[in-house]
Amino acid sequence: MNSTNVTTDPIWKWTSFKAVLFFLYSVVFVLASVGNYLVVLVVVKNKSMQTITNLFITNLALADILTTLIAVPFTPIAVYTEEWIFPATLCKLLPMTMGLSVYVSTLTSTAIALDRYIVIVHPFIPRMKMKVCILIIFCIWVIGTLITSPLAIFQKKQFFNDTNKTECREDWINPVSREIFTTLNFVLQFVLPGLIISLCYFYVGKVLKMRGVNKIGCGVKSREREEMEVKRKRRTNHMLIAMVTIFIICWTPLNMLWIISEILGKFDVFISDSRNFFLIFLCSHLTAMSGTMYNPLLYGWMNKNFRMEFQRVLPCLKFRSDIPTKTMVEENTHFKRISEYHDSSPNQELSVQNRPSVDSTEHNKSPLLQRAPTQATSMVGTKCPPCEYVSLLVEIEFVFFL
Repeated sequence: MNSTNVTTDPIWKWTSFKAVLFFLYSVVFVLASVGNYLVVLVVVKNKSMQTITNLFITNLALADILTTLIAVPFTPIAVYTEEWIFPATLCKLLPMTMGLSVYVSTLTSTAIALDRYIVIVHPFIPRMKMKVCILIIFCIWVIGTLITSPLAIFQKKQFFNDTNKTECREDWINPVSREIFTTLNFVLQFVLPGLIISLCYFYVGKVLKMRGVNKIGCGVKSREREEMEVKRKRRTNHMLIAMVTIFIICWTPLNMLWIISEILGKFDVFISDSRNFFLIFLCSHLTAMSGTMYNPLLYGWMNKNFRMEFQRVLPCLKFRSDIPTKTMVEENTHFKRISEYHDSSPNQELSVQNRPSVDSTEHNKSPLLQRAPTQATSMVGTKCPPCEYVSLLVEIEFVFFL
C-alpha cells in the first residue's frame, strides 16, 4: 500500500518531503527571528550605531521580522491542509504582508544605494539628516501599504460547493485589473529599483576604483589614510551589494512563477492545476523566505562594527570570521588618527559630522573598543547559559549556508 502511494501521490505529499520541508521552514523561522531581532536591538540600544545607513538596515530587519512572523509559518500549513482553516482577517493579511515586505526591502535598498551614491560620487553634497532618513522610512511603509492594499481588498475567504472546501483566493471584479496589477507590481518591485540600484553601485564602484588608482596625499601617512578609507568604503559597498543580490536571487523564482502563471492564464493554461505546481510553489516560497535570515549573517561576517556589537550583546557569540584582537586595536587606533585628520579638514568626504556610514569613525565610542585586548578576548570566549542556544543557532547557520 505504501509503495502505491509513493508512485501515485505527488512528491510534495510524501511524508519524507513534508518532514524535510517543515524542518527547513523551522530553521528559517528561528534564525531569521533571532538574527533580525539582534540587528534591531543592537542599533536601538547603541547610540553610536545609529547612523543613516544603519537605520535603513534596521528598517530591512523590521520588514524581515514581519515576513517571518506571518508568511513563514502560515503559508506551508495552508498548502498542506488544502483548505483555509484560519480567520478571514489572516486571509487578507498574509498576501499583503508578503507584498509589503518586498516593497519595504526594495525601496529601502534603493534608498541605501542612492545615499551611498551621494556620499561617494558627490562627497561635497550635504548628506541627509537623521530626521529626513526617518521621514523616508515612514514614506516607504506608507507607499508599500498603499500599493499592496488591493491584495487585502480583493483577497477573500470563500466556500466552494464544487470542492466542498473553504479557500482563500483573489476575487477581482475585472480580470484585466489583476493582470495590470501583477505587471505593475513586478516593475515597481524589481525592474525599476533594480535599475536604479545597479546604476548607483556601478558609479560608486567606478569612483572607488579611480580613487584606488589615484593615491591622493602628499606623504606616506596621507596615502595610507586615503587607501584605508577607500578599502573601508569598498567593504561596506560589497556588503550592501551582497544584500541586494541575495534579495533578488531569493525572490525571483516566486515572482517569475506568478508572472508565468498570469501569461499562461491568457491562453487558458492554468499551471496551478498541474500535478507538481505546489512542489514548485513550496520550493520557490521557501527560497524567498530564506532571504529573511541572510542579512544578519552578512552583517556579522562582512561588517566589523556589527560583529563586535553582536558579541557585546551576546558575549558567548562567536563568528568564524572573527578578527584578531590585535587587528581590532590597530584599526581602532588607525580610525582615531583618521578622525583627527578629518577634524582638522572639515571639507573632507567622511568627516564625523557630515558623513556617518555603516562603519563610521563614531563607532569607536563602543565600550568594546575601549577595553584592553585581554578583556576583549575573554569577553568573546565567555560562556553564558542564556545565549548558548543562540550561539549554536548561528553556528548551524554557518554550516548550512556558507
